[in-house]
Amino acid sequence: MKKVTKQHFSFFFRWFLHYNANLVWLQVRMPRIPEQPDEHIARALDSRRMKAQLKIFDIAGGYGHVCSSCGRCCLAKVERYTGFDQFIHKGTGKPLRHFDSTILHLPWMIKNGIRNTMTRLLNHKGSYKESCRYLGESGCTLPLEKRPLLCTSWFCPKYIFAMHPASLDALSEQLVEIRSIHREIAKTVPPRKKHKTPMSHRLP
Repeated sequence: MKKVTKQHFSFFFRWFLHYNANLVWLQVRMPRIPEQPDEHIARALDSRRMKAQLKIFDIAGGYGHVCSSCGRCCLAKVERYTGFDQFIHKGTGKPLRHFDSTILHLPWMIKNGIRNTMTRLLNHKGSYKESCRYLGESGCTLPLEKRPLLCTSWFCPKYIFAMHPASLDALSEQLVEIRSIHREIAKTVPPRKKHKTPMSHRLP
């Protein structure tokens, strides 16, 4: 077992608790993705996404066995693609196969996370019927370019504390970029139009 350091706890609080809470908040408040997003912006963000994902894969790719040894993903069997992925893929002409907003149901996520944590603490293997459909013996089976932004930036506690501190430092640099991409997409999508009451219908 690797020695737990301050870097592990710092990474856990910054990129597991704070970042993921902020990500859910961004997605919930982000309006519906337009049918035709700005292609230039989408392609530029997609290019940045791929560069960051490649570097993350180089850093964390050797820890794929952590996911497979666990037998299930904390996020359970739901689609990982969110509105952020929709924006990028629509703008670049690469349609997504799936989209399910279940992942953004915060009470469900908290309940599921607590349940899985207790299962592990009790050393109970349990049933893996809810294992991620894309999880293989060596980790994610999706091609790198098709992996959702959410999964790219998701590191569960077990994964975090299994990594070397130097790897965590290198990951943080790339996660800053992924976080920036999420925020830029949220700013780029136009706000919902509010229906105003016509002047002639307003009370004097």
